[in-house]
Formats: sequence, C-alpha cells, structure tokens
Amino acid sequence: YEKEARAMAKLAEQVEVEIPAPMIEHEIDHMVENFSQNLMYQGFTIENYIEMLGTTMEDIRNQFKDNAIKDIKLRLALEEIEKLESPEISDEEAFARIEEIVVHQGGDAEVYKKNPNTVEYIKHQLKHEKIAKIVVDTAVEK
Repeated sequence: YEKEARAMAKLAEQVEVEIPAPMIEHEIDHMVENFSQNLMYQGFTIENYIEMLGTTMEDIRNQFKDNAIKDIKLRLALEEIEKLESPEISDEEAFARIEEIVVHQGGDAEVYKKNPNTVEYIKHQLKHEKIAKIVVDTAVEK
C-alpha cells in the first residue's frame, strides 16, 4: 500500500494542467464536508473546531487547497490512464473476487453473483486495482 501511495503521489506531481477554480472549490467543499463528518463522529462540530482553534472557515478551506489540487490531478491522470489502457474485467474475475470476499465475510456467493449491481461494483473495484498496478509498475520501471 505504501508503494502505491508513493506512486500515486508521484503521478499527481507530474500532471501539468490548469484546474478551473470552481473545480477546486467543489473538491474543497467535499473535503470540508468529510472533515466535518469526522468531527461529528468525535462529538464536535466544525463550528466548535473553528472556535477552539481560533481560526476561520476560510483558513480551513485554504488548508485543504493543496490537497484538493493534488486529488484532482490524480483523478484526471487515472481517468486518462483508464481511457488509454481500457482494462477490462470479466465476469469470471468479478465472481472470483466475490468468492474471496465471501470466504472472509460469510454469505452466499451465488446470491451476490446474481446481483448485477454487486457484480458491477466489484468490476469497478477490480478496474481501479488494475489501473493502480499500472501506475505502480510504471513508477518502479522509472
């Protein structure tokens, strides 16, 4: 996992694209929302956090900006790799993953295999794993 994280960070650094401000603001909105939810799980609100630190929402949003830009660049790069590589996932690959999951978590694999939403979700996950492997393998080669 650490190797993958380093490869993804390196990939994001190499992306040279001008990102429109509204796209960055939208990503920051998501990050602030996730942060706010994490605070709520700990019994705080974003307002409590702002008050405790003596900061502002604008400061918090500014703290998320660099990561938002990196996340957008990474997402754009991964989407481009997906277009170029077009990794296909067969039903058999998805079924095999379902079998693996069922072994660890229990349940009836056949029920999951018959659910098209589950199969598509698993295919989506496997496709992202293949793309991540391409990124890691490419980073290792260089």
